[in-house]
Amino acid sequence: MNTCYVIDDEEHAIDTLVNYINKLPALNLVGTSLNPLKAIDEITNSIQVDIVFLDVDMPEISGLDVADIISPHTAVIFTTAYPNYAVQAFEKNGSDFLLKPISFERFTKSVTKVQSLIRSKKVAETHHEDEQFFINPGIKGRIIQLSYSEIIYIEGL
Repeated sequence: MNTCYVIDDEEHAIDTLVNYINKLPALNLVGTSLNPLKAIDEITNSIQVDIVFLDVDMPEISGLDVADIISPHTAVIFTTAYPNYAVQAFEKNGSDFLLKPISFERFTKSVTKVQSLIRSKKVAETHHEDEQFFINPGIKGRIIQLSYSEIIYIEGL
């Protein structure tokens, strides 16, 4: 199950996304905010969030700037009524871009895509220190067993 958070300056947009999130059992809504500054504080200091649905055009601070702050901690799906923000959103490492009004079908596709990215990232981050492998040193009848944790550097010739 992935935790998610909605940041938007329009209440009806939050309501739509909350409704969609509640329809998917694989998502757990942990918060919403009309105030992006409050949301930044909660996401970076208080709660663990896997996915943030983030409006781009907001007062006080742009969603693009919010993404710079929270993206190391979470996957960002940008939501906006303005398609001209798409390039900037992906330059900010956005995981996806939803154009308002958002259909449930498009929402579901986006969530599925991002969940796959999150799973891939978790697998890549899994460090197998105890895992071992064998190498052939070039001497007949000899094999060397190494642990990944023993490797300091590798050089190719």
